[in-house]
Amino acid sequence: MENIVLWKRKAEMALIASGLTYTIVHPGGLLPHAGPKPKPAPGGERALAVSVNDEFMTSRGADERMIPREDVATVLVQILTTPEARGRSFDVVSDPPGKGPPYDGDLAKLLSQLNGMNCSYDSPDLDKLLAS
Repeated sequence: MENIVLWKRKAEMALIASGLTYTIVHPGGLLPHAGPKPKPAPGGERALAVSVNDEFMTSRGADERMIPREDVATVLVQILTTPEARGRSFDVVSDPPGKGPPYDGDLAKLLSQLNGMNCSYDSPDLDKLLAS
């Protein structure tokens, strides 16, 4: 598990360089959390937000960097039929319940909030970092 984030980033860079059509989604923390008594977190009840480059890590509190598993699944299925999702890399989270209107299912509109931005892959030499 050591350096897992670096290995994931390296795989994403290889996918982008492959010339294949891709969409890379970085979901926030998945709800409900595992455990003996997980608190229910149904999908379709929260506003969704997108960003790039882990901006949510500094702009949102921990409870605002989560997303129900059902909402992630909804976004992933919609990617298959949303041309605006091709060649994109983005982060997605949800607002806490009751904060903002629930996601309306319009992925193109949600992605338009990014103004064409994708996650940046201008990073340090991952091979060098992984070798150390």
